[in-house]
Amino acid sequence: VGNYHTDAVYRSMIAGVAGLSIDRIFFEHEAPRGPGTANAYLLLDSGVASAPFVDAVNDYINTQGHHGHGDDMQCYAMPETLHDLAVTVWVRNLNNISDDEQKRLKDGIENLIRCAFRENTDYDVRRTWPYSRFSFSQLGREIHKNFPVTESLNFSLDDIASELNVPRLKSLVVSIDNE
Repeated sequence: VGNYHTDAVYRSMIAGVAGLSIDRIFFEHEAPRGPGTANAYLLLDSGVASAPFVDAVNDYINTQGHHGHGDDMQCYAMPETLHDLAVTVWVRNLNNISDDEQKRLKDGIENLIRCAFRENTDYDVRRTWPYSRFSFSQLGREIHKNFPVTESLNFSLDDIASELNVPRLKSLVVSIDNE
């Protein structure tokens, strides 16, 4: 039973007070504070868990006494890795697309990519996750599905394999070009 039962209890408490689903709470056992300690990392669908948000969860668990006897549990925002991404989008004939349509296409693709990197929730796309591989080929399929005028794509990065962290964008450049 051990960690599994304890994790389930804390996961339920944290989800209740933070309003997160339980699959967005990740544990690190034997945390840096020594034996018998654990950290919980909180992942939001969009944005980063703010200090006041995390402080409120820690207050509920530690200050208000919602912890096991002798437990040392601390919550944190999920650590991040930052990535510079450039994307070239090829369309069949750029001359057939008005300036306004080009701007909407570029902005839409940029927002979809930002959604995948948890900056917004505007699209139903596969998002970055801890302990996961973020697939740019999957992201490409989602761009093609949402923006059918897209003929081809080139991403400056290979797939991103994460550990106990979530990949985020440091910078994003989207350019539209003729096929």
